[in-house]
Amino acid sequence: MDKMAGTLITTEQEMDSLVLFCMELLENVPEMHSALKMISERVCSFFGLDDVVYAEHTGEQVSVLYQWSAVEKDFSADKMCEPGVFEWKRLVHIARPDGSVAGSRRDFNIGNMGEARTALVILSTSVRDFTGSVVFVDRKEDRDWEAIRSTLVRIANQVFYKFRTRKKEEAQRRALDLKLNFELVPDGCWYSNLRSILSKKQWDFIRQDAKERTGGRCAICGRKT
Repeated sequence: MDKMAGTLITTEQEMDSLVLFCMELLENVPEMHSALKMISERVCSFFGLDDVVYAEHTGEQVSVLYQWSAVEKDFSADKMCEPGVFEWKRLVHIARPDGSVAGSRRDFNIGNMGEARTALVILSTSVRDFTGSVVFVDRKEDRDWEAIRSTLVRIANQVFYKFRTRKKEEAQRRALDLKLNFELVPDGCWYSNLRSILSKKQWDFIRQDAKERTGGRCAICGRKT
């Protein structure tokens, strides 16, 4: 990496190495926020950026999953969650095929993000089953994002994939907890069960209903019954 006339000059090889570094962090650091902190620090230092915001979009609602700032210790991206700032439908309409949108304050009201001059918003349009965005912010200058856009898109997509994987794993854990969550049988009910208490018609109704709800498979292991 060299400096020319005050501008950082990076090579394709250096940017490829940065992408690989971020991928390794996401793969090997167990705690997601720790990985995002190291990624944000490295990316902002590498490209001279100031803030990074990671968000999830659910309908019209925007939730900040993680935020990092190089210049403001108490930086808060909560204002970007307000209506009309980073609206998914509007941004998707104007985004490039890679899901990126670059602009200044007037383009998507980034005045709600402190001293931001320009921002590059990357949407998770290429990742299925996760709707989110990563916002890279420059407070110092009206940046031309073209030289580094593709690298930031690659990094953001790796983050989206990891968020999606974490969400699926969490859903699976919740489902398993629900399946295996049971209470002890009161001693007054020992040595008895519903099948012996109910009539055959009542029991068949309950059994058939349970079978239909699980598609004829065991609710615990998923094996065909």
